Amino acid sequence: MKFFLFSLSTILLSLILVPSSDGAAAFASSPSSSTTPPAATSAQETQRRRVSLVTGASGYVGREIVHTILSNDDDDINDDVICLVRSSKVEDETSYWSSVLNTKGPSKRSTVRVMPYDMLDGGESLNNALCTAYKKHSQDDDEDSDDTIDYCVYHLACIF
Repeated sequence: MKFFLFSLSTILLSLILVPSSDGAAAFASSPSSSTTPPAATSAQETQRRRVSLVTGASGYVGREIVHTILSNDDDDINDDVICLVRSSKVEDETSYWSSVLNTKGPSKRSTVRVMPYDMLDGGESLNNALCTAYKKHSQDDDEDSDDTIDYCVYHLACIF
């Protein structure tokens, strides 16, 4: 299992990524440092899952992050996105992401779940979302191990 935490500053830096001439991603501030994703080398890597938890997913930056995750054409990874939004926006965001997934077609193996989030609850809703994600994936497939699932937290909802 790999666990990644992205803060707002890391996310804003990643939005500066621009495509280079060879199709790889390169940082705008240093165009000579391009990276290409590693090719899948075993059958286990083709079954990888990435669970992305995005706080503030109904805001502009949050939606852009979720769209970026969903538009990743890496067919070797199943993306499960958990969007944490204010409880008053759960219904609207669920409808929005359902329509986005319906337009993407069945070729992309992605799921989006919308859950209520309140950053003033002492971390309870964030903990609930993390536990839900972990329990779902530990019960889904017996052959999945923690080594085949990456957990990414994009923490956008924060006080400035």
